[in-house]
Order: sequence, then structure tokens, then C-alpha cells
Amino acid sequence: MSRVRRSPDFKLGSKLVLAMCAAVVPAVLAACGSVARDAGGGETMHADVHVSIEVTESYAAMDEIPVGGGELRFVAPRPMRDPAGARDGASKRTLASGEMQAIAFPLRHTDVRTKVSGMSAIYTIEQTFENPYDEPIDAVYVFPLGDEAAVTEYAIVIGERTVAGVIKKKAEARATYEEARASGHTAALLEQEKRNVFKQRIANIAPRETIKVRFEYVELLDYDEGQYEIAFPFVVGPRYLPAEALGKSPVGAHHAGTVGRGGVTSIPYASPTVAGSTISFTADVDAGVPVLGVSSPSHQLRVTNPSPTRRHIELAGEGELPNRDLVVRYRTAADTTMVGVLAHRTDDRGYFTLVVQPKATYRTGDITPREVMIVIDTSGSMNGQPIAQAKALASALVDSLGPQDTFDIIGFAGSIDAMSEQPVYGTPANKAAGQAFLEGLHAGGGTEMGTAIAAALATDPGVDRVRMVYFLTDGYVGNDDVIVSAARTDLGHNRIYTVGVGSAPNRSLLNQLAVAGRGFPSYLNLGENAQELGTSLVRRTAYPYLTDIKIEWNGLAVGGVTPAAIPDVYAGMPLVVSGIYTQPGQARITVSATTAGRRISIPVTVTLPDRVDAEPVAALWARKRIDELLETAGETVSSSVVSQVTELGLAFHMVTAYTSFVAVDRTRVVQPGGASKLVEQPALMPAGVNGDTAIGPAEDAPPTYTASRRSSPSSSRRSSSSDYGGGGWGGGGDVDLLTLLLALALLPLAWTLRRMR
Repeated sequence: MSRVRRSPDFKLGSKLVLAMCAAVVPAVLAACGSVARDAGGGETMHADVHVSIEVTESYAAMDEIPVGGGELRFVAPRPMRDPAGARDGASKRTLASGEMQAIAFPLRHTDVRTKVSGMSAIYTIEQTFENPYDEPIDAVYVFPLGDEAAVTEYAIVIGERTVAGVIKKKAEARATYEEARASGHTAALLEQEKRNVFKQRIANIAPRETIKVRFEYVELLDYDEGQYEIAFPFVVGPRYLPAEALGKSPVGAHHAGTVGRGGVTSIPYASPTVAGSTISFTADVDAGVPVLGVSSPSHQLRVTNPSPTRRHIELAGEGELPNRDLVVRYRTAADTTMVGVLAHRTDDRGYFTLVVQPKATYRTGDITPREVMIVIDTSGSMNGQPIAQAKALASALVDSLGPQDTFDIIGFAGSIDAMSEQPVYGTPANKAAGQAFLEGLHAGGGTEMGTAIAAALATDPGVDRVRMVYFLTDGYVGNDDVIVSAARTDLGHNRIYTVGVGSAPNRSLLNQLAVAGRGFPSYLNLGENAQELGTSLVRRTAYPYLTDIKIEWNGLAVGGVTPAAIPDVYAGMPLVVSGIYTQPGQARITVSATTAGRRISIPVTVTLPDRVDAEPVAALWARKRIDELLETAGETVSSSVVSQVTELGLAFHMVTAYTSFVAVDRTRVVQPGGASKLVEQPALMPAGVNGDTAIGPAEDAPPTYTASRRSSPSSSRRSSSSDYGGGGWGGGGDVDLLTLLLALALLPLAWTLRRMR
């Protein structure tokens, strides 16, 4: 065996050596280093370690050694060649953010094309995967979509061949995929991990071959105070998981080159200096009314105006990285009550989505005294820019308090830190104390959000008051359902207004939490003005809102309306319901609600057509119905709910928690026996998030792929119960006793090798 060869880009750290040596029985220790006696008679280890290793200028890793206890694995990089056939050891690409090293991961590019008509958007996503190795590989990639995304089309493209995906029950789709994989066929599988987190698997990508995965989904746009918003997520933020109460489909985080927590979907994160893939985006907007302006707080845009009512939007920069959400906002000239009806009917059953935007002049008058609870996430993922933005917004909220208001401030990470034992009046002295408390908050540690929810809702608000809980967080937890269920159970006389802070907040959790809390979500990008959002929040939460909303359909043959219990509607926000209709017709329906202590009625003329082919509308209804079923079920999903969700997924050709798309190319055998290597595509850390405080120091872990095709990243366990978790420090797996003892015994060797660097 040859000695270790070192390059300027390669660091052999103690963690790598410990993993290698602790993986084998003590008899093999001599292969890791010779043992001698020092002058004092004690044992020392020489640093002449004999390890077979291949080094390139980009990365280095050693042959995989099975680790007892499973925690860490390392594999040798396979030879890479550029299109001209030369070795790719020094390959680099120049991107918008500067020159970065290219690494051998398969995802090369994600292209998003959006068609917006009125209030709905159809997204077509094309992910380009490329095998840079001289042998077949399998790829796995965890990525986000909108939390109300209804994925209804799926296909893989190999050269000139397009293979359409088939929707099946999740277990059946996985079995089809595994059978094709074992047979050496190229196959792809799309599964939903959470409402906004999906997993892409591709088996048997031939050497140096490119495969494209295409899928479509439909989603309603957010509309708020005359402004539409297109929000497309490109990265899943690092999720924190507590030691217990993981909930359904938990999601965690780990560094690329290490193994994540066992039993969960654990997402690997690459170094921010590594560029593995790029993105492109275009949107064609047909608003139906004049568009007044287009802007983005996240990206530079290039906008052209084909007509007063239409806009063509694309990214201005080339080679943008998938490290933050893309947010596009545009205003329209509509200044009356907005009514929109999307419909689809080609047989006896039709589907519709109704959007009513009441146009009214609100006056706050004498604002009722408020009890304001400001809850700030101070976990590790908020370190830096995010916590600065959250504190600036909280400061603006404190400034808005009057002497008749009461308030308190809670910071939470692994524990709770409250300004006061009970709410205090908004006097100048108390507000100054509140500002001082905010100034002293620092980010670090885990994200025990359930504890923070319980603390904020633990007591009833004061007499004749509604407590307004402003919840400021990036939402980086992996047990969303547990958090939402806790808020719904303990809500009482409170309202929760969530504020997603950062470049890629967990919108699914924040939207659900706001609905459960009878409030609404807002989002604060790192480059936006926190003071302006604070002013808007105070103004909007002071307006009267519509409660106890009822709809009289007045003769229309309507059923299956979702949500069955219509949530409160705040000023500037629309009422959105979906349903089924069995007969076409037109009627003047009545929307009634209570606002500011009085009952009001809003007449709306609705036409449900006899025939219109707009299939995505049916998917919108099905998606909302599925979400309602699962939200109502809470943490305990019955077999009846599973059956209903599965039937809806199959009937509407849609990915759900219980249905998946699978596509198989049976025209060839790429790898007899299906023994391809598994490559886990890492995500980039979201812009502004400090990886060291979000999921812990990388400790020089090289980006690698695992050689065992039977083991997936989600089936391995963390090496320590005190490991970092996404969003801060989190619980992990068990520690193998033999591995621990051997690791301790080899610490002198690790120290010697570390000094050699």
C-alpha cells in the first residue's frame, strides 16, 4: 500500500482517521500506524499511516471501510473526465458569485418555466442530471417545492427517448423502482417527504450520460393588498430535530461527506465555496388587467412588456446558485372587489376555485388595547443576518406599543429566555427595557419550537384583550406537524402571526402555523426593510377582520367545498374556496361574515361553465382537500384518512404522502445486476445562514458518495447524541461502544496527523 499523498486542497483530519481506524477490530490497528515506546515507557503512534487514497485538486477520499455502528463512511472518487476526455482534476467553472470548484455531483442545472394566468401558476421544472464518472451511478436529491404544489405530470428524458411517469401507491412505486434498479434499467422515482419537501431518485445513469427529469405542478398565487407573489423555493433549509417528538416524515440535516441521523430524511449540505449546480427561471404573466410594476427582494430580474396586461420575467444573472428562494411580486390596477372563478368540467363533475377579494375602506379608529407577545427564534440557523433582521422587526413592533398595550418578549433556542414573567405595559421605561432585552439576544443552539409555542400560549390574555403572538423564525425544524398540532391544541384566545425570516424560510410550516393560529404569515427577506414590515403588521392586525364566514350558494349545484370551516380573512387578503359542481349555472351567491361586531353580506355573481378544459383546477381542489384531511387528522392519521388521500392521489394523478411517480426505461440494461454507486446530491446552505452554527462545523469532511447500493443516507444514524441538527444543535443516534473505545484509544494518532497538516 502506498503512503498518503497530500495536495494543497486535501486535509486529512482526525475525524477521517478515527472513522477509518475505529471501523475495524483492534487487530488491524497496526495497519493504521506502528506502535513504539517513548522514553518514558509509554506508547506512541508514528504517523506513517498506510492508506490507499486517490487525490485530485478538487477532493480526496479513501476506499470505504464498513463502520461498525454505521456512523461514517468514506469512498474513493471515481475517475472524472471532461467532454474532451481529459482528466477533470483541475476543472473549474466561473459563476455569478465568483470562481468555485466543480465537484462530482450529478445535478447540473434546474430550469423553471412558469405560466401565470390571473391568479394561478403552472410550473414546469426540468432537472438535468449528468453522470461524470466512468461507471454507472444512482442519484438521490432532496429538494423543495411550494407547500401547496399539486404535482401532476412527470417524465424522464434520455437522449431522444421520453419515458412518462406512472402514479402508483407509494410502496408499489418504490417496489417498481427497486425492481428496475436491480435489473439494471434506468428508472426515476419522485416521492413527497413533506408538503414542501420532495425526494428524487434516479437509478442506473450510464457513464457520462445526461438525463433530464421533467415535472409540472399547479399552484395558486399569494395575493395581498393588491400585490401578487410568485414564490419558488430552490433550497431546503437545514432542519433541526429534537431528541423526541419527531412526528411524521421527519427531516434533518448533515454535512456532505458525513452520514445523517438514522430513520429520517437527512439532507446533506455542501460547503458554500462549492458550486454543484445552477438555476434558470422565466415567467410569462397574463394578469388580465394592467400590471403596474414588477419587483423582487431576492434576485435581479430582466422584465419585458409584451402588452399592458402581460409581462415576461427572467433572471438577469447567468449561473445563479440554488441557495435562496426566488420571490417575484407584481401589482395590478384592479381597484374594485375582485372575483375570480377557475373552473374545469369535461364530464358530469366539474371543479372550481373561487377567489373573492372584498374591496372596503377600513378605519382603525380607537384601537383596542393589545397584548403583544413577540417570540424570536435565536437558534444557530438564525446566526448573523437572520437574527439581525428579526431583532430589527421586533424593535419596530416594540416602538408601536402604546401605554395602554401590554407586551412581553420571548427568545427561544434550546431553552426559553423571557423578558418578563408576565406582560408589562408599554410605558417608555418598559419599552426601553424591551429594546435592551432585544439587543442582548444572540443566536446559537437548537430550535425547540414546541417549547416556545407552549410558553407563548400558556396563559390567557388579559380581560377584553386578544393576545397577538408575532412569531419570528426561519422555521428550520423537521417536525412541522408536531409544532402545528401544539399550536392548534393550545391556541385559546390567541392569534399567531408568523414572520418567515431569511432567504429560504420554511413556508409550509409558517403558513400552517398561521392558519392554526387564526392569523396570517409574512416574510422578511434579508435585504428588505424590517421597519416597513413592522409598520404594515401593526396596521393590518389593527384592522377588523372577517370571522364566522358563511357562503350561501343560492341554487348552484355545489358540494365538496374545502375548507369546510372557512378561516378568518384579514384586510387586503382574499377569501379562497374550492369545490365540486355537478350542474353548470349562474347565481348571485352571498358571502356573509362578522366584522367589528356586526354582520355584513357581500353579494357575488358566479358562473360555473358547462364545459371548460382546465385540468389543473381539478388538481387544485384535490390538493386542498388532501391538505384539509391531513390537517384535521393532526398527528394521528387514521387508515380511513390514508385511504382517502391515496384515492385522491391516484384519481388526480398527483404526488402525495402516499402516492408517488415512477418512470422506467426498459429499452436497455445499463448495469447488469444493478450494482451502481449511490451519489447523494448535497444542497447549498441558504444564503445568510451560518453552517457552523446551523448544523455544526464541517470538520474538513470531503464531499463523497456511498458505495453500498443497499444503504441510503436516510437509513444511517448520527454518530453522537449531541450532534448538531438543522436549525441548531439537535439530538442524534446512538454511539457504538466499541467504536467509542477505539476512537478514544486512537486520539494520539489523530493529534499527530492533525499536526502534520
